[in-house]
Amino acid sequence: MAGQVKEESARAMSKRKSRHGQEQSQAPGQQTGRSDVGSGSDERPGRRPIVLPDREGGDDRVRPFALERAPVRGRIVRLGPVLDEILALHPYPVPLACQLGRLAALTAILGSMVKAHGRVTIQARGGEEAPLAYMVADCQVGEEEQAAGLRAFASLSHEHPLLAESGQEDDLSAWVGQDGDLAITLEFAKTGRRYQGIVPVAGGDLARAAEHYFAQSEQIPTRIRLVADRHRPSRGWRAGGLLIQHMPESGGRAKERSAEDPDAWPRVQMLFETVRPDELLDPALGDDALVFRLFHEEGVRVFAPTTLVHRCSCSREKVQSMLAQFSAQEREDMREDDGCITVQCQYCGRRYRFAPDEITAG
Repeated sequence: MAGQVKEESARAMSKRKSRHGQEQSQAPGQQTGRSDVGSGSDERPGRRPIVLPDREGGDDRVRPFALERAPVRGRIVRLGPVLDEILALHPYPVPLACQLGRLAALTAILGSMVKAHGRVTIQARGGEEAPLAYMVADCQVGEEEQAAGLRAFASLSHEHPLLAESGQEDDLSAWVGQDGDLAITLEFAKTGRRYQGIVPVAGGDLARAAEHYFAQSEQIPTRIRLVADRHRPSRGWRAGGLLIQHMPESGGRAKERSAEDPDAWPRVQMLFETVRPDELLDPALGDDALVFRLFHEEGVRVFAPTTLVHRCSCSREKVQSMLAQFSAQEREDMREDDGCITVQCQYCGRRYRFAPDEITAG
């Protein structure tokens, strides 16, 4: 069996490599051998259903997809102007901006999995001696037709000049320290339920820590790739992320298909491994086109995307309610010389100023 997996993986790698040379000469729905664009769930041997890529869009959205010939689902995110807006609010060092961009991409992916009226918050928390106090991003989903709101913020605990010089700026564990962890919180407004999972920053990488979360909390084999950087021609910030999951199959035909092709998940992982950072960041390469490029041998079916906007959920009413929870002495300590209290939102930088008579005990 091991030899069979290696042989199949080698074929997958060679197919992936050949795609880059073939794509310019083939139409989006064509491939070596027979393929049928939009052939639905037809599972007859020799037929590989392909969904025609949408080459027009791709920025600031999360696109779900599923593979027809393997029990695998996935999501791809591309952040452009939304990430630019988020990072422009604070003067982050470039290495930290890259980390925050990856966190925003991961949060967008997980947020798109939540149904209406939910929120996903992901926070990387540093230890006592870590240069990073914390960085956090959240994605809030409203009605189905409404764009999801994404925001993010990072706070340094102290300067760490050796970090940028040591070549460890891509290593998240160097930012959060040995005691750092990743907290993922799911909130559902309609039910009031809240779930949280906390995992260590495994392997020094945000994506590996998130994979650990899915293995521990969801028991779903998951692979994640995250990247963020400035786009050289435009100098604008971009981030990309790709997630695939091996889903448990149900039903007689599904189980039969799984038994017939036990190497499907290793094969798809090999294709996943071939994605390059520049592909995830390239604004000229649409998200659908990239998914098609990676997995078209497996038959790709895409679904309606979740659109993303930069939106902060802070408001004067929320801040006023928060201040009311402090004791009278604590609020007195917050007052300025004129008796007013000023609060600035960490995420968006908006300032709220309250006169002495505007805050009453909660």
